[in-house]
Amino acid sequence: MVFGTDWEQMLRGIVSSLGILAAGYSLALVFAIPIGLYAGWKKRIYNVAYPVAKTLSPIPATVYMPYSIVLLPTFKASSVFLIFIGAFWPILVGCVYGVFSVDSRLINSARSLGLSDYQMIRRILLPAAMPSILSGAMISLILSFITLTVAEMVAATSGIGWYIQYYHQFANYDRVIAGMILMTVIVIAVMYLFDRVQKYFLRWHPVHGEAADSASSPIT
Repeated sequence: MVFGTDWEQMLRGIVSSLGILAAGYSLALVFAIPIGLYAGWKKRIYNVAYPVAKTLSPIPATVYMPYSIVLLPTFKASSVFLIFIGAFWPILVGCVYGVFSVDSRLINSARSLGLSDYQMIRRILLPAAMPSILSGAMISLILSFITLTVAEMVAATSGIGWYIQYYHQFANYDRVIAGMILMTVIVIAVMYLFDRVQKYFLRWHPVHGEAADSASSPIT
């Protein structure tokens, strides 16, 4: 049984893949959310950011792979950069769209209270835009998995994608199928955790709140 004989190698691959994924995805969240919130709130920033986003966002992150491998010192740094680029744009767009969707009456009421820009973004715009932000974050997470797999198959020496590609070269299809099953399980587990996080942050939201309540209440 492949899982019994290769479990140590698979475990190292899981740790390597999830570490790269977490680093690149976290960087995308850290940079895209503040920039998106300010771009949606400040028209001058939006006028600068929108043409850049419109030009660069359609380009797949894997296009930058040859350059990142050459310019960055390690494969890990290259993979983190690619995941960051791939995850950045959907989160940014989700933030901007979320700010645009905030009810103007809510903004006017907050302005009448004399809130600063920071307070406006932190207390009003961020919570109101959270559904759109998390939608973009989910798309980014899916793209991050795709980018990670492609990057590992091309130039990695560890990771689940590398494991599948390595044994595929030797036509060892038992291990290839085992790697695909393992990758599927990991994706399902990570998406489940994301779904739980999303429900937590949107527990106040009418739609998500009702869904969470119905999921946790017993059937009568």
